[in-house]
Amino acid sequence: MDKFIPASPKQNNPLQETLKQPQNALLSLKKEVGVSVPQENKMTEWIKKVFKTEKAQKTASAVASVIGFMSTIYLMAKEGSKESVKKAFDDGTIKDADARICIEDEKSTSLSEEFESIRKDSSLDSGQKAIKVAEIIEKNGLKNKHCWDFVAKVYAEAGLKRKETFSCVAKYEGADCAQNCAPESELDNLKPGDHIFINNRNKADQHGNHSVLFLGWKNKDKREANVMGYYAKLDKYSTYPVVIKGPSSAEEWAKIPDSEKNHINPVTKIMKPA
Repeated sequence: MDKFIPASPKQNNPLQETLKQPQNALLSLKKEVGVSVPQENKMTEWIKKVFKTEKAQKTASAVASVIGFMSTIYLMAKEGSKESVKKAFDDGTIKDADARICIEDEKSTSLSEEFESIRKDSSLDSGQKAIKVAEIIEKNGLKNKHCWDFVAKVYAEAGLKRKETFSCVAKYEGADCAQNCAPESELDNLKPGDHIFINNRNKADQHGNHSVLFLGWKNKDKREANVMGYYAKLDKYSTYPVVIKGPSSAEEWAKIPDSEKNHINPVTKIMKPA
């Protein structure tokens, strides 16, 4: 049996004409693999995803991915790996790099559509849009360079700009802000969706700040807020409660035991949707 070699998109690929129509591609693959009705449905699903990606991307790389993906499946069938092909379609997994590229492109296209829908939703205020986008980003595990990058991405995808309304970062040196933090009046004005810096005294930032999204109050009287942040070192998102009210003086801060300070992350910067 002659080995099938996937051709370059620029060459006269024998599959190229078949690939122009999803239904023709399905019939061709059915003939080679011998697909049952349930598997046929799964195959149709995959083909639709691939072609949707090609249309959305409109680039040579997308065309190459489609042809590479379909050619690989065709080759597997030709080489007698029909059971592997059936199983791959049946359980929804394809062990092929080109297929993964297509799937990721499809995922990216789908997320873009979700973000656009949120941006256009007039029933949501700016803060709600930011939080909804953040939840989608977290759910899909999108990677970020650092904590700031996560919140910046949230605002960008929500179609929002940020306006700094408070900052005391320049007032102190080192990682501990101590009494250099947002006063009660600033905390009272916080709204869900605000971008805030909280001082958790980490070593990654020269001022010990962590960039998070303010989700709302868990206990406003105790100044305990719910926040969402991203930890680049762990590649992990986290939503958690934290006390964001700092001390009023250096003396007051010095009297607080270190074990209690771990639960206190004063706000050092506030940015609101503009």
